[in-house]
Amino acid sequence: MISAKLHVPAPYFIKDIVTLEKYGRFWQRRLRLTDWRVQFVWAKPGDIKESSLGQCRWNDTRKSARILIKPEHLREPKCPEDDSHEMIIIHELLHLTLLPICPDDSNTTKEELIVDSLMRGLYHSAYPKFVDPLTGETF
Repeated sequence: MISAKLHVPAPYFIKDIVTLEKYGRFWQRRLRLTDWRVQFVWAKPGDIKESSLGQCRWNDTRKSARILIKPEHLREPKCPEDDSHEMIIIHELLHLTLLPICPDDSNTTKEELIVDSLMRGLYHSAYPKFVDPLTGETF
Protein backbone atom coordinates (compact mmCIF):
# COMPACT_ATOMS: atom_id res chain seq x y z
CA MET A 1 0.00 0.00 0.00
CA ILE A 2 1.33 3.42 -0.97
CA SER A 3 0.58 6.21 1.43
CA ALA A 4 0.54 9.86 0.56
CA LYS A 5 2.45 12.15 2.85
CA LEU A 6 1.17 15.47 4.06
CA HIS A 7 2.87 18.37 2.34
CA VAL A 8 3.00 21.54 4.38
CA PRO A 9 4.83 24.55 2.94
CA ALA A 10 7.93 25.53 4.88
CA PRO A 11 7.57 28.62 7.04
CA TYR A 12 8.08 31.67 4.89
CA PHE A 13 9.35 34.80 6.51
CA ILE A 14 8.79 37.91 4.46
CA LYS A 15 11.83 40.16 4.29
CA ASP A 16 10.50 43.42 2.82
CA ILE A 17 7.47 45.68 3.15
CA VAL A 18 6.53 45.37 -0.54
CA THR A 19 6.16 41.60 -0.24
CA LEU A 20 4.32 41.97 3.06
CA GLU A 21 1.87 44.30 1.32
CA LYS A 22 1.41 41.88 -1.62
CA TYR A 23 0.57 38.96 0.66
CA GLY A 24 -1.69 41.22 2.72
CA ARG A 25 -3.64 42.40 -0.35
CA PHE A 26 -3.93 38.85 -1.70
CA TRP A 27 -5.51 37.59 1.54
CA GLN A 28 -7.58 40.73 1.96
CA ARG A 29 -9.18 40.02 -1.45
CA ARG A 30 -9.54 36.32 -0.72
CA LEU A 31 -11.34 37.04 2.57
CA ARG A 32 -13.56 39.61 0.81
CA LEU A 33 -12.35 42.53 2.88
CA THR A 34 -11.75 44.89 -0.04
CA ASP A 35 -14.17 47.42 1.44
CA TRP A 36 -11.67 47.90 4.30
CA ARG A 37 -8.65 50.19 4.14
CA VAL A 38 -5.94 47.99 5.62
CA GLN A 39 -2.37 49.03 6.24
CA PHE A 40 0.23 46.27 6.70
CA VAL A 41 3.31 47.33 8.69
CA TRP A 42 6.25 45.84 10.52
CA ALA A 43 5.93 46.03 14.30
CA LYS A 44 8.71 47.80 16.12
CA PRO A 45 9.95 46.67 19.54
CA GLY A 46 7.26 47.52 22.09
CA ASP A 47 4.45 47.93 19.49
CA ILE A 48 2.84 44.62 20.38
CA LYS A 49 3.01 42.17 23.29
CA GLU A 50 6.20 40.18 23.57
CA SER A 51 4.27 36.92 23.12
CA SER A 52 2.34 38.11 20.03
CA LEU A 53 3.43 37.67 16.44
CA GLY A 54 0.93 40.16 15.06
CA GLN A 55 -1.85 42.52 16.02
CA CYS A 56 -4.81 44.09 14.26
CA ARG A 57 -6.02 47.52 15.31
CA TRP A 58 -9.24 48.64 13.68
CA ASN A 59 -11.92 51.27 13.49
CA ASP A 60 -15.06 49.47 12.34
CA THR A 61 -16.97 52.71 11.77
CA ARG A 62 -14.40 53.87 9.23
CA LYS A 63 -13.63 50.33 8.05
CA SER A 64 -9.92 50.93 8.47
CA ALA A 65 -7.30 48.74 10.08
CA ARG A 66 -3.60 48.62 10.77
CA ILE A 67 -2.04 45.18 10.94
CA LEU A 68 1.30 44.95 12.71
CA ILE A 69 3.49 41.94 11.92
CA LYS A 70 6.51 41.06 14.05
CA PRO A 71 9.60 40.79 11.82
CA GLU A 72 11.61 37.59 11.95
CA HIS A 73 14.55 39.15 13.83
CA LEU A 74 12.26 40.22 16.72
CA ARG A 75 10.59 36.84 17.17
CA GLU A 76 11.29 34.68 20.18
CA PRO A 77 13.19 31.47 19.37
CA LYS A 78 10.35 29.49 20.98
CA CYS A 79 7.75 30.75 18.45
CA PRO A 80 6.11 27.85 16.57
CA GLU A 81 7.93 27.21 13.31
CA ASP A 82 4.72 26.91 11.33
CA ASP A 83 3.59 30.47 12.06
CA SER A 84 4.88 32.13 8.91
CA HIS A 85 4.25 35.78 8.21
CA GLU A 86 1.57 34.74 5.72
CA MET A 87 -0.26 32.78 8.42
CA ILE A 88 -0.09 35.80 10.74
CA ILE A 89 -1.55 38.05 8.01
CA ILE A 90 -4.46 35.64 7.55
CA HIS A 91 -4.99 35.39 11.31
CA GLU A 92 -5.13 39.16 11.79
CA LEU A 93 -7.44 39.70 8.79
CA LEU A 94 -9.82 37.08 10.19
CA HIS A 95 -10.36 39.31 13.22
CA LEU A 96 -11.91 41.85 10.83
CA THR A 97 -14.06 39.14 9.24
CA LEU A 98 -15.40 38.11 12.65
CA LEU A 99 -16.15 41.64 13.89
CA PRO A 100 -19.93 41.27 13.37
CA ILE A 101 -20.04 38.31 15.78
CA CYS A 102 -17.08 39.22 18.04
CA PRO A 103 -17.30 43.03 18.27
CA ASP A 104 -15.47 43.44 21.57
CA ASP A 105 -12.60 41.87 23.49
CA SER A 106 -14.77 40.03 26.03
CA ASN A 107 -14.07 36.52 24.64
CA THR A 108 -10.51 36.91 23.43
CA THR A 109 -9.41 33.36 24.27
CA LYS A 110 -12.36 31.79 22.45
CA GLU A 111 -12.00 34.20 19.53
CA GLU A 112 -8.28 33.45 19.23
CA LEU A 113 -8.98 29.71 19.11
CA ILE A 114 -11.61 30.19 16.40
CA VAL A 115 -9.43 32.56 14.39
CA ASP A 116 -6.43 30.23 14.67
CA SER A 117 -8.44 27.21 13.49
CA LEU A 118 -9.88 29.13 10.53
CA MET A 119 -6.45 30.53 9.65
CA ARG A 120 -4.85 27.10 9.52
CA GLY A 121 -7.66 25.74 7.35
CA LEU A 122 -7.47 28.65 4.93
CA TYR A 123 -3.69 28.59 4.75
CA HIS A 124 -3.48 24.88 4.07
CA SER A 125 -6.31 25.02 1.51
CA ALA A 126 -4.27 27.56 -0.48
CA TYR A 127 -1.44 25.08 -1.03
CA PRO A 128 -1.31 21.48 -2.27
CA LYS A 129 -2.07 19.16 0.62
CA PHE A 130 -0.79 15.78 -0.48
CA VAL A 131 2.17 14.67 -2.56
CA ASP A 132 2.32 11.17 -4.04
CA PRO A 133 5.67 9.81 -2.83
CA LEU A 134 6.28 7.92 -6.10
CA THR A 135 5.23 10.45 -8.72
CA GLY A 136 5.46 13.74 -6.83
CA GLU A 137 1.94 14.55 -8.09
CA THR A 138 -0.11 16.74 -5.79
CA PHE A 139 -3.78 16.18 -5.08
